[in-house]
Amino acid sequence: METSEDEERKRKEEADAKKRKKGLSEAELAADVDVNLKETKTITLLIIKGTAVNQDTEEHTQATQDNKDYETLKQAKIGSDSYMNRGS
Repeated sequence: METSEDEERKRKEEADAKKRKKGLSEAELAADVDVNLKETKTITLLIIKGTAVNQDTEEHTQATQDNKDYETLKQAKIGSDSYMNRGS
């Protein structure tokens, strides 16, 4: 069975532990800290291909034809049994 002295001692120890956990001491806050910054290798995280095509190129002709073919495919799908109108 714990006495009130034991309980008081535990509370004091817990309070001291909380004080120590809260952060740095005054001496640690006043101490000078050297920070060495240097450049690291650059990495690419995301690549998004362009969707615009210059009109004076062969790619424009191909892209235009692909777009027409896709529109035709969509129109053909509307009449089929598996057509489902989905929001974008």
